[in-house]
Amino acid sequence: MNPIVTVEDHMKTEAAKVVGQKIRLDSLPSALNVGLLKKLINAGDAVYFTFLGGPVSDEDGARVNGRFDAYVIVRHVGDWEARRRGDTTTIGAYEIVSRLVKQLHDSVVTDIGSIKAKRVSNLFSIQLEEAYGAALYAITFEVPDMPFLYEADLDAMDDFITFDAQHDIPPHETDAEHQDWLQEPPDYTDSQPDAQDTVTDLNQ
Repeated sequence: MNPIVTVEDHMKTEAAKVVGQKIRLDSLPSALNVGLLKKLINAGDAVYFTFLGGPVSDEDGARVNGRFDAYVIVRHVGDWEARRRGDTTTIGAYEIVSRLVKQLHDSVVTDIGSIKAKRVSNLFSIQLEEAYGAALYAITFEVPDMPFLYEADLDAMDDFITFDAQHDIPPHETDAEHQDWLQEPPDYTDSQPDAQDTVTDLNQ
């Protein structure tokens, strides 16, 4: 599994434990822009996670101090205070931010590392909030020394049905002749390998 995907999935899973079912949890491909923001606000209250990169070191393999931001969007039919503080029926942005920081800070992602909360930012001015009718906050998290691991997905690989090897030890023929042997069917017109192995039905 890709470590970036693993961390994003972990953050969404942990967030779901504390923000309630009415808050949408999803991921974004990049930082917010105005065009995307308009669409997201219309989708309702939500938390969106996105990977924003980070510096890479080559100590003990490639590792990155991965930055992951959580965008908290809260709409409310009331005023700016209700959006931030909530009321008897709706959770506010302050409460969502507090819960996410508490839940995710020092949370351990298996085989990856620990998540650290680094910064909380208010992304809306009064003018923008009045225009969009929503509160928007960003929580910056970091996963220090996140390793770039690679594991082949064996389930996605085709069955290994046939193994074919041709031997010329020590090599007496030219590379051109070896290429002739690798054709389908093999071309043995001018030379032949000293030995040949063919194994079939290896998927049995």
